[in-house]
Amino acid sequence: MTNLFKRIKKEGLKYFSAVFGTFFAVAGVFILWSYVSNIIEKNKVKQYDKIKPKVYEEKVPFFAHFHPRPDGDINVEELCEQIFLEDYPNDDKVGPIVAMSDHDNTVLVDLIMERYGRISDLIDVETINDYTVKIYDKSDLDKDGNTTEFFYLLRSAEVTAKLKDGRSAHILGIGITDLPKKDYSIYDVAKQLKEQGAIVIAPHPACRAVKGMGKETLTELVEKNYVDFVEVNGSFPKTILNLVGFDYNKKARKWAEELGLKVVADSDAHVWYDISINGKKEKRYSIIDTYVNLLNKDGFDPKDLRTYIREKISNDEYETLEFTPHSLELIKWLFPAVIEILKGKSEQLGADYPPPNLEDKYRQMYK
Repeated sequence: MTNLFKRIKKEGLKYFSAVFGTFFAVAGVFILWSYVSNIIEKNKVKQYDKIKPKVYEEKVPFFAHFHPRPDGDINVEELCEQIFLEDYPNDDKVGPIVAMSDHDNTVLVDLIMERYGRISDLIDVETINDYTVKIYDKSDLDKDGNTTEFFYLLRSAEVTAKLKDGRSAHILGIGITDLPKKDYSIYDVAKQLKEQGAIVIAPHPACRAVKGMGKETLTELVEKNYVDFVEVNGSFPKTILNLVGFDYNKKARKWAEELGLKVVADSDAHVWYDISINGKKEKRYSIIDTYVNLLNKDGFDPKDLRTYIREKISNDEYETLEFTPHSLELIKWLFPAVIEILKGKSEQLGADYPPPNLEDKYRQMYK
C-alpha cells in the first residue's frame, strides 16, 4: 500500500509539473509575442509622426469612439491639450472631428454646450448646431489676438441596448440630438438614431464579452438600413491569441465586407499610455493617432458634419490609420476572451453605468 501511495504521489507530481510547465511556457510565449508586437507598433507610430504634417495637409482626422472621465481616464482640458499638441493644420473651417461617445450619456458634451468657455480658461467654445461644438485653443493666438487652432466635438453616445435573447449589446450613435433610453430593444434604438440623422456604427461587433451585437443582429440591422458602418476597434491588443481565432477585428472586417458596409477605425480609448517619440517619452491618450479615420477634405461642412462623414466613408474617400502601440497596457481586454474559452459563451462584464449622480460629478469637476 505504501508503494502504491508513493507511486500515486510521484505520478501526481509529474502531472502537476507538466501542467504548470505548459502553463508557464504558454504564458511566456504570450508575453513575448505581446512585447515584440508592442515594439513594432510603437516604431510604426514614430515613423508615422515624421510624415504626419504632410498627411494632415490633405486629410481630416475623424476620431469616432472614446470615453472621457469618469468612465474613461481623461477630462476636457486633457483632451484639448492632446489634440492641440498635434498641431493639426486649420483653415477658416476645416479641422479635426472628435466624437465623445461615453456609455449611455451625453452629460459632458451637454455641459460644454451649456457653459461654453467657462469650463476652462484654456478653451473657447462655439455652438454650431444641436450636435456640434467648435472648440478653440485660447493659448495659441495670432498677431491679431485670434485663436488659430480648433477642433469639432460631436454629441455622441455608446448606447446599451437589448438583443432578442435578453443579452446587452452596444450600438454607437455619432452626432445625436436625442439620447435613446438604455436597455431598449437594439432595433428600436438603432431606428431612433437613424431617424434623427445620426451616424450609426456597430462597435466591436464580433466580441460578445464587451457587448458586441454579433453577426445575426448586425445582419438584421443592415437589412433594415439601421447601420451605417462597422467598427474595427483599437482597444484589442495584438497577442498570440489573434492566431487562434480571437482576432475580433478580422471577423468584423469580414462581416462588413459580406454585408457591403465600410469599416471605421475607432480607438475606443479609456486609458493613457506611454510612447517614445523621437527619443522623448510622452504620455498620450490612446485616441490620438492610433485608430483614426482620415477623410478627404473636399466637401467639408461644419454645419452638417454627419453628412460629410457619411458621404466620405460611404464613397471610399477616406483611409483608416490603425496602430496598436498600447497592447501591453490593454491586456485586461483579454480576460473576457478567457471567459469565452472556459464557458463557451460570454458573460456580461462591468458595473452598471452611468451612475445616477454622473451630472453632479461633472459639475463638481468643472465648477
